[in-house]
This record gives sequence, structure tokens and C-alpha cells, in this order.
Amino acid sequence: MPVTGVSLPTLEALLRGLGEIWHAFWLPFVARYSLVYACTKGVNYAMFFWLPFYLSEVCELDPGLADGLSVFYDIGQCLGGVIAGSIVDKMAKGKKSIVITSFLLLAVIPILALSLKHSSVVPITVIIFIAGLLVGGPANLISAAVCADLGSQTGIDSNVTASVSGLVDGVASIGAAITQLTIPLLATGSSWAWLFVAFTGGMNAT
Repeated sequence: MPVTGVSLPTLEALLRGLGEIWHAFWLPFVARYSLVYACTKGVNYAMFFWLPFYLSEVCELDPGLADGLSVFYDIGQCLGGVIAGSIVDKMAKGKKSIVITSFLLLAVIPILALSLKHSSVVPITVIIFIAGLLVGGPANLISAAVCADLGSQTGIDSNVTASVSGLVDGVASIGAAITQLTIPLLATGSSWAWLFVAFTGGMNAT
């Protein structure tokens, strides 16, 4: 039965939409923050999905305990966004790039520390929490506040906040997908150390 009242977009409308997306991508700082978020989201998703497996298989923790410890990464992420936003508003005077860069550089420390052997779950828990805080802070800032700023810059005729947000998140999703594809190639046997080196490389690349 044919559907009435629904019209498909014309080729002209599709081309116009692609043109607007292309224009939005080349707005000041949009491409740069898209690549930054691609690296950050790649590391973030890798930690989120692979951390329980790493803790159980490599650190030889009970799978239930490994899942429980992984929750502290999520808790750190939530607090990281709040802390990073508060620093931007109250201390950094709106200079988000300084806060993002500082968090990502500091995130290298706990990520590398995860590759070391630890005698108890206490240091592992602390490291996981700090990693979530330092990675989640920049990720939340870029996906929310930064995208809003990029889409409403002075000199832009129309508000393209939605287009910019979609672009930044879309490019970041591609980066996250590529990261997920490369993890099985690195995370085999004793090669887990190379995986954490790659993570820190992603942090430094941002």
C-alpha cells in the first residue's frame, strides 16, 4: 500500500545538503577538533569495551571483579566532564583548548600505568578511575560545549551548530571504528603493551 504525505528529497536538495556539510567542515577549527575527537573517542571506546577483557585475561582477575572495576572508568568519565567544565568556566576563562590539551597529556600517565603489573586491585581501581576522568573530561567538552561554540562563531551567516556537532561526532565515530579494528591485531599475547603505547600515541596525536 503506497505511503501518502511523504516526499523523498530531490537530487538538488541532497547536493545542497552535502554542500552545507562540506562548508561546515571547513569552518574555523572544525576539522581540527574533529580529528582531536577522533583520537579521543577511539581511545575512550577502546577502554570502555576492552578494559574488562584486559583485566580478566591479562591481569588474571575474576571476570566479575573485572567488570566491577571497569565501572570506575565510567564514574571517572562522568566526573571528568563536570570537573573539566568547571575549570573552563571558573579558572581557564573559557579557554577550552588549554583544558582539553592538559587533560589529554595527563591521561597518558594512567593509560601507560595500566600496562604495568600490580599486586592488588586498589592501584588498578585508582588508575582506571583517573584514566576515565582524564579521557572523559575532554571527550565531554568536545562533544558538547566545543561543538556549540564552533557552530555559532562570529561571522557565520546561519547557525550550523547541528551540522558541526554531527560532523565532529561522525568523524570521531570513524576514528573509533578504526581503533576497534586495530585492537585485535595488537592485543594478542604479550602485545598488549603495544596497545597501550598506541593509546598514548593517540592521546599525544590530539
